[in-house]
Amino acid sequence: GFGRAIRAVSQDAKAASLCGINVTRIITRTTWVATGLAAAGGLLAIAHFGNMSFGAGLTYGLKVLFIAAAGGFSTPRAAALAAFALGEAESLWDGYLPIVWREVFFLAVLSIMLVLRGRKNTQA
Repeated sequence: GFGRAIRAVSQDAKAASLCGINVTRIITRTTWVATGLAAAGGLLAIAHFGNMSFGAGLTYGLKVLFIAAAGGFSTPRAAALAAFALGEAESLWDGYLPIVWREVFFLAVLSIMLVLRGRKNTQA
């Protein structure tokens, strides 16, 4: 039910409210869930690396944004597949290539993918 309510609010908040969905509660609840998941991810990153700086957090944020955009915002399965592919590629890079250029390379590749993918025409 919660997932359907999120989908309804994201597609048309006014229609969702007319169907009896409390839009404010759904937005607040979704924000809290997202905040909790982001905090858990940050704690896991700190536990893995031992420390975290603003630059490292910014890099993670950019990767997440690019992966979500590359995978598609409306299809979580595609975004998860894109995240898995990037994680595997970074692991292989760490094993066989110099780590110094890893972030630059992957952010450049993600940027190029977004530019080449372009924006789909949504006009009727």
